[in-house]
Amino acid sequence: MPLYRHGLALLLATAAPSPAIAQVATSVPAPIRFDVERFTLPNGLTVLVHSNRRNPDVFVGVYYKVGSKDEPRGRSGFAHLFEHLMFQPTAHRGGDYLTPLLLAGARDANASTLADYTEYHQTVPTNALDLALWLESDRMAYLAGGLTQASLDEQRAVVRNEALQSPSGASLSERRFQRDFYPAGHPYTRPVIGTMADIDAATLAEVKAWYRTWYGAGNAILVLSGDIDVATARAKVARYFADVPRGPALPRPVALRPEMPGIRRVVFEDAVPAPVITRVWPVDPAAARDMTLLQMVEQTMKVPGPASLQSVLVGEGLPASSLTTAMDQQQLSTTFSLSIAVRPDVPVAKAEAALDAALARYIALGPDQARLSAIAAMTDQMLLRQMQDNAAVGQQMGLGELYLGDPASLLRQRGWTAGATSAQLRQVAARWLSRPFYQQTILPGTPTPLPPAAASTAPDPVVTARPPASAAVSAPMVDRSRLPQPGPFKDAVQFPPLTKTTLANGLTLIVAERHDVPIVDAYLQFPTGTLADLRYAPGTVGQALALMTAGTTETGEAALSAARERAGMVVGGGRSARTSSFSWSTLTRNAPAGFALAADMLRHPAYPQARIDAYNAAAAGRNAAYAAAPQNAAQAVLLNALWGDHPNGRLFGRDTTQPLTHAMLTDFHRRELGADGATLVMMGDITPAEARRLAERHFADWRRTGPAHAVNDAPIAPAGARVILIDVPGAAQTLVTVGQLVPPYAPDRRAAEVVADMALAGDFDSRINMNLRGDKRWTYGFQGGIADAPAGPRLFSASGAIEAIHTAAAMREIRDEVAAIVTTRPIDAVELDGRRTAAIRAIPVTLGSDAAVMQAIVRANDRGRPLDDARRAGERLAAVTQEQVNRVARETYRPAELTWVVVGDLATIERNVRALNLGPVEVRDVYGKRLR
Repeated sequence: MPLYRHGLALLLATAAPSPAIAQVATSVPAPIRFDVERFTLPNGLTVLVHSNRRNPDVFVGVYYKVGSKDEPRGRSGFAHLFEHLMFQPTAHRGGDYLTPLLLAGARDANASTLADYTEYHQTVPTNALDLALWLESDRMAYLAGGLTQASLDEQRAVVRNEALQSPSGASLSERRFQRDFYPAGHPYTRPVIGTMADIDAATLAEVKAWYRTWYGAGNAILVLSGDIDVATARAKVARYFADVPRGPALPRPVALRPEMPGIRRVVFEDAVPAPVITRVWPVDPAAARDMTLLQMVEQTMKVPGPASLQSVLVGEGLPASSLTTAMDQQQLSTTFSLSIAVRPDVPVAKAEAALDAALARYIALGPDQARLSAIAAMTDQMLLRQMQDNAAVGQQMGLGELYLGDPASLLRQRGWTAGATSAQLRQVAARWLSRPFYQQTILPGTPTPLPPAAASTAPDPVVTARPPASAAVSAPMVDRSRLPQPGPFKDAVQFPPLTKTTLANGLTLIVAERHDVPIVDAYLQFPTGTLADLRYAPGTVGQALALMTAGTTETGEAALSAARERAGMVVGGGRSARTSSFSWSTLTRNAPAGFALAADMLRHPAYPQARIDAYNAAAAGRNAAYAAAPQNAAQAVLLNALWGDHPNGRLFGRDTTQPLTHAMLTDFHRRELGADGATLVMMGDITPAEARRLAERHFADWRRTGPAHAVNDAPIAPAGARVILIDVPGAAQTLVTVGQLVPPYAPDRRAAEVVADMALAGDFDSRINMNLRGDKRWTYGFQGGIADAPAGPRLFSASGAIEAIHTAAAMREIRDEVAAIVTTRPIDAVELDGRRTAAIRAIPVTLGSDAAVMQAIVRANDRGRPLDDARRAGERLAAVTQEQVNRVARETYRPAELTWVVVGDLATIERNVRALNLGPVEVRDVYGKRLR
């Protein structure tokens, strides 16, 4: 189902306790300030401002109150197509919208179209705010003067490639839902991406009419969040946006909630590994409090408790292997949905009956009150954390204004959440979930064709309105003949005070003090990773970490879950080839209790046999899902081709599946995990002395019993070029992945390597992407880069989906671009200056969050560098010379030795790919087995 969740819903989704991830506190709410200033220009532009001086950047977002719901018949996808056109030249600006922003150090410059709105955003260094406001106001007022038939055709081709990519296009389930759930003619019946027939029919005149109708200042919201005060915002916004036309008066959306006189069930087949049952109920979008409480309903359905759906539906011996829930809030009609994946050995009718009983039980009993207090407390903690992220705050402001008319609506929703009772949730669940619903039952099989849509008699939305003749526009207050140049950049990265010590047991303790937010984060990294799976069984490392929350030798899972809730603790884990990690976070007042619980989970995991059995039972489904999506195999097959039988290249599949055992997990835990050789990073509201006391109290006598395992970094596969083909009959696009192993990390060449990587494939405006997307229009995007690894050969790879008929030609262009950067077209002084400047200016924005700073500390420590090494990244980039960057490029990229993995319809592409003579050609399956 289409899923959009705003504001508190996103935080609730993060906050929800679950058996395997996060658990929450039942403690006094944290103090949260969220000040938003709203003002309106004479032309109707709504402006929202939130000031936060913590990071030297500003989120700039523009929300237009127009989306796919406003498209006329025969023009599906028009709103999204126009989103692409907003990045094209204007009457004043030639070239791409993104280029000057990237040069200024902007990050996350992008846009999205939904049913209800279209939004554009970027986070810029404070010194580049004038540039961002000039660019946004210029395209709001003067885009029409730059629109041409050529730009329309170019973006039509880009959208075609985006539509062909399955993650972007609507699935059969989504399209069936849109067709079946809403009445004929309802604005939500069409997918946002649209159909290519409709997109191809769009004319330049229609594009300009859409712009004049919907993109006036009176239909827009400008959001500024970050390093700016209200007075400065007023002055700058008035300066840059005063000359933007208001636009015509437009009708406001009216709720069109589908009527469900009775239950409606549809059954169809699709390429799914097991049956899936999904139920959807319509909800009144105007019932704001009910929607907040329903968000809590969906979360409490998935946690342990007497009424939990998760507890009675999912698990060994129960009918489902997974449960998902969602509140999808939209302007015309909100929906509540839940979905279960049925176990292959369970009849669908039995699973449906169990779902009926579970829902009835929830409505009768309601959730445990302690769970509601836990969710409310964790919501506060997550809000407190997100208040430090200017982009996250800005997005919540914009969506709160759009949907609830209140940019600070999070505070109102927070109040409803904090005061929620079990009785209230029972009542709201009964009010909405006792009504008739729409149900999809998807069975494994050949996808069922979508039936024709019913004819619509609904009138078209307004699409041809014009501004009234009397609409006044202020005289321009800014020079539109040239872009404003960013002022002096604050390129110094502000690192917290750092200390590093090694304890007597061999544990390295790093403390980064930041006392402005009452949160303590901990990250414990072990020198063992997924390469260790080869000594046990595939999945050992991942499950050894994941099941640490499933109970300890002294405390069962339920009791451990309750203890984590009382401590207000969020836990997580991660793994790479060489390392694995366990992390936790608490409010400052709960740091000692959280550390004690983390130590218990880390040192004494029980690894319940039932959870191990469930993991093993799901192996067939995991293998089926992998085989059903051959495109997902490209990276694994590439690694296998480059590394051969080396641990880095091993492919595991249905033929090599090995069940996990309790003995494997405990053996791994005993031999591979311990304080000796590990690194603990603690960051936030804690002192080095406090951190040391905790570490020594809980980890002093914890040591692993096995020796450290050396890794042979030499690939076993033969070097040289080759092409590997994987057949996907009928595929309209080909996933092309190209790569090779490049030299190990070296600090003295890393800065030059970053610049070369940006130029070839690492940035949106890289040579390969601009060639294939910008010039040829054969792909929605083709990007890549050098993998970050502290030791041993590293992977350079780049990939993208190419229109099938252009596969061979695109491969030739990619090969030529790799060759050119090391021979005929090396990086010149102009390109070097642009790439280098963009990278330097982006550093403060990139390191704007605590999580980013912590990862920078961990990365530096892994490489034996000073912990604040990122502070000097700008100096190293500024010192890169043209000779150095081109020498490093020649040492890194070897165009004659590229390995290709090409996943597509071989009947269409194979002959032309072979004719390229890029190397020996093999046809393999998704498990790397050579077929011919």
